[in-house]
Amino acid sequence: MDLTELLKFVTKKEASDLHLKPGRPPLLRVNGRLVPLKTDPLQPKEIEDMVLPILTPYQRDKLQQNYAVDIGYGITGVARFRGNIYLQRGTWTAVFRRIPFQIPQVAALNLPDALETFADLPAGLVLVTGPTGSGKSTTLAALTRSRSTSSRSRTRSSTFSRTTWPRSRSARWARTRSRSRKRSRT
Repeated sequence: MDLTELLKFVTKKEASDLHLKPGRPPLLRVNGRLVPLKTDPLQPKEIEDMVLPILTPYQRDKLQQNYAVDIGYGITGVARFRGNIYLQRGTWTAVFRRIPFQIPQVAALNLPDALETFADLPAGLVLVTGPTGSGKSTTLAALTRSRSTSSRSRTRSSTFSRTTWPRSRSARWARTRSRSRKRSRT
């Protein structure tokens, strides 16, 4: 079995994840459910032969030291994948999460309209939480896309970042530093 072909199949089926676990056929996460492929269960050697060749020497060293490594892997024209390879019960196991090239618009995600206004807030903290596969990264990417394509927010953020924050902060830092130097001299 070939890892590249499996990952292309993941993309074709619009699955979010590929799980490679010894003793089980490859599993795809489709709409939040793990669906086994109709193939023979994977043997530990098969998984090793699939995932170890895609690692750099540094990643291999890290895998040997920590028994786990996080990687990024891309297939030109298909998608990028976040991967995690780890030792489980004495054998290598791997999980790959598909990261599509196309970032959806906020409206396409069926999110509340109020959410899009968060990207225009001048300050504060917004937490996007949820279980694995619930769309946290997709939501943040869509909000970032919305902000970067909005001329109104781009103008405001560039004005804010260039004039107000760095100048006032550096000016405060310079005043504080000069006061402390004066005190140390006396």
